[in-house]
Amino acid sequence: MELQSKRHNPLTFYLRILMYMFIALMIRVFCLLPLAALFIFEAGDPLRWLALLCPVLLIFLVMPLRYSFAEALVQERGSRYFSFDKAFSLSSYFSKLGEGILHFFSVLKWLLPVVPLALYVKKYFSEMWATEVLSTISNLGLKAKEIWDSVANFFLKLFGKEPLAASSASFGLMEGIYVILGVVALLALIFLIGVMRNSSTRYIWAVAHRDGLPVRKEVRRRIRGRRIEQLLVALMNLILLAPFFYIIYKCFKPVITEVSNSALSIALGQDVNIPLGLKNILILVGSFFGVYMTLLPARRILTAAFASRQLRHTVRQNDELDFPGAEELEEDVSDIDLENLDLADQPMMQQPMMQQPMMAPIPIEGMTAVPQMVDGQMQYVYMPADANALPPATVPQWAQAENDGTAIPETPVIPASFLANESAGSDLDA
Repeated sequence: MELQSKRHNPLTFYLRILMYMFIALMIRVFCLLPLAALFIFEAGDPLRWLALLCPVLLIFLVMPLRYSFAEALVQERGSRYFSFDKAFSLSSYFSKLGEGILHFFSVLKWLLPVVPLALYVKKYFSEMWATEVLSTISNLGLKAKEIWDSVANFFLKLFGKEPLAASSASFGLMEGIYVILGVVALLALIFLIGVMRNSSTRYIWAVAHRDGLPVRKEVRRRIRGRRIEQLLVALMNLILLAPFFYIIYKCFKPVITEVSNSALSIALGQDVNIPLGLKNILILVGSFFGVYMTLLPARRILTAAFASRQLRHTVRQNDELDFPGAEELEEDVSDIDLENLDLADQPMMQQPMMQQPMMAPIPIEGMTAVPQMVDGQMQYVYMPADANALPPATVPQWAQAENDGTAIPETPVIPASFLANESAGSDLDA
């Protein structure tokens, strides 16, 4: 067990998270090692089935550890401590495993737009020769360039500028590749939106698990009405990823250009020298460890801070409200800042309680006057002094019952105001 202090300084806190990231990376590499069986053993060898250990390890080891990391990263208010014991803990294992599988399918559904497009492309290009595929991509590029020039010329003429010169190119393979990459980027953006919407789920689970709250209700409560804030957090994460993406672009730009220029030779099966080079590989590896991994803790801290931030609407109950209009009531209550609510400032709390004066009851022989609050007014209920006597009665009903001996049908009362008037009248008579 590690010796836990109450609070880390920011640098120590960040470096401990960074150290965890490298350890978690090694765990993932270890889980991917069984895939090597597909390349080591020949087809038909039973040992190739060892590759199935890869998804098993990813599901039953990596998924729960992601939620353990969330538990370690979510901080109590005023605290800043990252615990390795908690980050690698497998407590509440089945709860973490279930949430991990649910999160996987929640993200997977955002890949659905890719499926019909992939099936269409496969069916369209499956019966084409390589030269026909290149010709189709080239024509697509020419059409895209023509549309782009038309739109650009419209705005240039609108502002009095010189229009673009008509293109005489008859081969638009590079433009076609850019169009395809644009479509892929759009689909990737849709997928990233799904990832963004589900990125904070594990941290909200950690908050709900810590506070003993229903997970699904807590997820709805913390995400509802905060989509813009969540988008801003995603954009900040994207900015932190931008340096790594820029390095990848600079490394692969010559490769893409060479592939585009040599596409016909590649299709004809000719040998083409692709200038990837050892230098570019080393740059990519260095940028991964030096840029991507270094900034990864900052991205995780941002997401965890968004998910676990104390909200203004902090009314949390374990019981679901199931009466009509319950959701509207929860929304109204959610706008109240209970933490900063000062009851002393409320007008109702400043008003003193109205005290009604206790009037002396009229003495009646054989009866006991008991003060009670009836319909918001102080009244006296006359009870027989003898426990075996008649039920309580007002003065007229009791007198009538005494004369004719009849039973009194209801519990009678005498208003305090009446008794006050009677007492005042008696004083005046005296």
